[in-house]
This record gives sequence, C-alpha cells and structure tokens, in this order.
Amino acid sequence: MPALSPDDRLQFQRAWLFTRLVAWALCFGAPAVYALVFALTVLKGPWAVALRLGIPWTHPAVLGSVFLSVGTLGAAFLLGPLFTNQLRREPSLPRALAVSRQATVVSCALLESVAIFGLVAGVLAGPGAAPLALLLFLVPPAGYLILVPGPQAWLAVLEEGHRA
Repeated sequence: MPALSPDDRLQFQRAWLFTRLVAWALCFGAPAVYALVFALTVLKGPWAVALRLGIPWTHPAVLGSVFLSVGTLGAAFLLGPLFTNQLRREPSLPRALAVSRQATVVSCALLESVAIFGLVAGVLAGPGAAPLALLLFLVPPAGYLILVPGPQAWLAVLEEGHRA
C-alpha cells in the first residue's frame, strides 16, 4: 500500500489526538495532582526548608521508590522499540493505530507510576524526601518529551509498515 489515503489520514489524526490527550493527562496532569497533594499534606510549611533537609536514603520507602522507579523507567524505555517493531509488521491501519495507542499509553502509564512512587516516598518518609519526591514528579513530563513520538514520527512508521 503506498501512502495513506485522505480517509486514513483523518483516522490517523483522530487516533493521534485522542492518544495525545490521554498521554498528557498521564504525564502532566497526574504528577501535578500528586505534587499538590504532597505539598498540602506533607509540606505544610515553606518548601525551601524541606528542600534543604537531607534525603533519608536509609528509609525503606525511599529505597523502594528509587529501585522501583529505576526499573519502571527502564521498562518504559524498552517498550517503545518493542511496540515499534510490532507496528512495522501490522498490515491493517486500524490495528496499527491501536498498537500505536497501546504503546503510548503503556509508556505514559509507566512514567506516571514513577510519580506515584515519589508521592509514596514523600508521604512515608516525610518532608526530608521532598527533593526526591519532586524529582520523581518531574520524570513523567521529561519522559513524555523523550519517549512519545510526534505525529510525523507516528505517520512515518505507519506509512513504512504499509509500504512493506
């Protein structure tokens, strides 16, 4: 199949927009809510004081959150190429769009879980874990910018798969 038809492009644009909205909610909206919850429940005073405290690295919640975050982040980075390889072999456009949507949502959900680990560490370890928690809250937006392809990259993979 050569290039995508106008109907296929419209179907692609709708799928891409929906997926992008879900990804934004997972990578930007949820961590913002977690940061607000952390600020209101743990950091009741000035943030500057909490940021100067030492991170309690020996606290089990901090250690667990760091290890889980590293593993989850690694999984998020490894899933992208796996889904891309599957996408290139997919002959049907609706199925290819579904695979693209799955890849993006799963990657963003993994990134969001890193922010959840930050919230858990911050709540359980207290204000001393604020720098770590805030760093983990920033992982999903940064990961989104690195991992989630733009519309042109999505389209190029879809057209490459349809040419084969």
